[in-house]
Amino acid sequence: VHALQDQNFDIDAGPLEREDLTDDQAYAISALIEGDASFSEVRYIIERPELLEAYLEEAENAEFDTTALDAAPFIIAETLLFPYDKGYTFVEALFNEGGWDTVDAAYVDPPASTEQILHPEKYLAGEQPVEIHVNDFTGGLGDDWTVWDTNTFGEYQIMVMLQNSSMSEQQAQVAAAGWGGDTYVVAGTEDIDAIHWVTAWDTEQDANEFARAWALREAERWGVDPVFIGDSEIEFHADDMFVRITFEGTTVEYLMAPDEATADAILAAPPATPEASPVASPVATPAA
Repeated sequence: VHALQDQNFDIDAGPLEREDLTDDQAYAISALIEGDASFSEVRYIIERPELLEAYLEEAENAEFDTTALDAAPFIIAETLLFPYDKGYTFVEALFNEGGWDTVDAAYVDPPASTEQILHPEKYLAGEQPVEIHVNDFTGGLGDDWTVWDTNTFGEYQIMVMLQNSSMSEQQAQVAAAGWGGDTYVVAGTEDIDAIHWVTAWDTEQDANEFARAWALREAERWGVDPVFIGDSEIEFHADDMFVRITFEGTTVEYLMAPDEATADAILAAPPATPEASPVASPVATPAA
């Protein structure tokens, strides 16, 4: 199936090129490609009872070694399975909507986020993620600070990170639903690091649910109780670590730094260079 996909759509170029995309965008396109292959495989084998019987007999007697996968960090294992599992249900939804023509059309206009994979109706409705700019904050922290990554988690990775806590899978799904967009910048020195992460949500209720769910995860992660500052700010204080979560309207902002002074400096820091940070503040705007 991959050979046929490549012959017809070139799955490594054009709208399907993933090299310069965010992780979230790349996962979404991979889910289309792997989901289509999985869905095609299942349809092919179900329509051939004798082949299906032989396949099931072989699978029953086969031994699969999942030691490496079982030992992998939770988010690594989950994201490895995502394109096949969630991609399958995404392609199935497209097929049910308009047959192979609708599936083929997705190669020309691929999904833009894992949110669209998890909620195919949002892809079919053309609901796009918002674009969020977060400054390279190293300019005000010293020459030894370096940006390590600027990226997007997306709904799926947020959901998985929330699942890696005491909350149930359903609670994590609810807290991650309503995602509108996010961008994070991670930077540091040889000894310390920090992250500035801004997320946008469809409604204020979605933002509030996420902020409080993330606060629960942080409390468990660091083993400290939250400090509530008014109605829209939560802080965590521990040795060599300071976390601040603020939520206002449909935006939730997360800061993790070695201490509160560094966190304040991150927010006050000017862009390191105009090329790296053309926008002066983390404002969510509709994607082009």
